[in-house]
Formats: sequence, C-alpha cells, structure tokens
Amino acid sequence: MEHNISLSNAPFLKYLGVAIISLLAPIKAILITTSLLILADTITGIIAAYKRGEEINSTGFKKTIIKLFLYNLVIILAFLIEKFIFDEFIPFVKIGAMVIALTEFKSVIENFESITGIQLVQIKKIIEDKTNHQQQEEKK
Repeated sequence: MEHNISLSNAPFLKYLGVAIISLLAPIKAILITTSLLILADTITGIIAAYKRGEEINSTGFKKTIIKLFLYNLVIILAFLIEKFIFDEFIPFVKIGAMVIALTEFKSVIENFESITGIQLVQIKKIIEDKTNHQQQEEKK
C-alpha cells in the first residue's frame, strides 16, 4: 500500500500556522509599528535620494527587505527569550523594539531634513514664534 502525502493538503501546516500566529499575537502591534517605521524610512529615503539626484536602484530595496526581515526576526527572538527563558523578567522586546524604532525614526527625521532643508529644531522655533505671535494678536 502506497501513501501519497502532499504538504499542500496536510492539515498540520494549517495548525502550525495558527499556532505561530497565536504565539506571536502579543507582539503584533510592535511588529507592525517597526515595519511601518521601516516603510516610512524607505519612502522618505527614496524622496531624499531623488532630490539629491542620486540613482535609485534595486540594491536599496534589497537592503530594505533584509532589514524588514532581520528587525522583525530580532523582535520575535527577543519575545521568545523574554517569554520562555527569562519569564518576562527582562523586557527584551521593549528594549529591542525601542532601539529599532529610535534608529528608524532618526533616519526618517534625517531624510525629512534632507528633503525640506529645515532642521526640526527650527520647526520647534517656528511653531513657538507663531504661537507667541498669535497670543500677542489676541491680546490686542
């Protein structure tokens, strides 16, 4: 008697997928947030490169895909270590996600400054000046 086992029909793959999704559900928001930060960095980086007249090629996109995969892998591994080895004693996920988020956000800010030519410190001053001007107008 011959058995043909096709992986596409195997119910264990379905159950494995559900188990993995269930396991990672607590960090879904963190994975989405870091992925969105990477996307924002990529978009602003492309715009900044275009403005500087730099060539935009597939190498940059390849780096983005690798970064997306590796950053999310780091968060997943940090979650597994935190949950199953350190019994949530050390917040590896928060620490790892914070480092990744700050790195990507800093890059987005640098790209924004490159695109607009405006330093974000100047934006704070412009907002303060505008607010002060409006307050003075209201007093008149």
